[in-house]
Amino acid sequence: MDLLDIYRQSTTYQILAKDIQGGTLCHTYMLVISDEILANSFAKFFAMQLMCEDPSICCKCNNCNKIQHNNMADVLYFPQGSKLTVEESRQIVDESFVLPYEADKKLFVINNFDKATPQSQNALLKVLEEPTESNMFLIITESLSTVLPTIQSRAKKIIEKKLQDDTIREYIKSNYSDLTDDKLNIACFVAGGDLSVACKAISDDKYQKMTEDIVYVVNNLK
Repeated sequence: MDLLDIYRQSTTYQILAKDIQGGTLCHTYMLVISDEILANSFAKFFAMQLMCEDPSICCKCNNCNKIQHNNMADVLYFPQGSKLTVEESRQIVDESFVLPYEADKKLFVINNFDKATPQSQNALLKVLEEPTESNMFLIITESLSTVLPTIQSRAKKIIEKKLQDDTIREYIKSNYSDLTDDKLNIACFVAGGDLSVACKAISDDKYQKMTEDIVYVVNNLK
């Protein structure tokens, strides 16, 4: 199992596939997801699904290849730092007036939107209130609590659930070789449905030692 397999089983994939098939694509989608690994990979797969010659994502066509290697001129990622700035919001507004170069759509992917200030969010309202046929937005946020109601009301929300333990276990077994059963069990135990946490428990030595100590304490409580 790889990340594309997980995406094809996701709510995001199902909703976008239905909208593409029905000709009801929205101007703005808001993806609510807390898993950092999935958030980053889903953004890319969303773009591929939108622009691929095959709606099921072929991973072979010109658009898919360019998106996979971050060479697609019509897929723009923001922010450059940890959170969206007012200047970047204004840059998005300016860029929205430029027609797509390679596809019939231009996709703006905005990550970590829950960290964006109200000023940065308000600076985007113009392009969200006055949508054009050639522009689409994918806003990714860990939580809705800091997203302005005016922004939320202009987006179609997609709320991704935590992964099942079996999915996390299958992914780890497929992507990490020479992993002992103990380490696999601990990673799945601490994950809580979050693939990023599971992978950190495997690859980060300090985090791995900490999780082992926690599991030991929990198992030996009296």
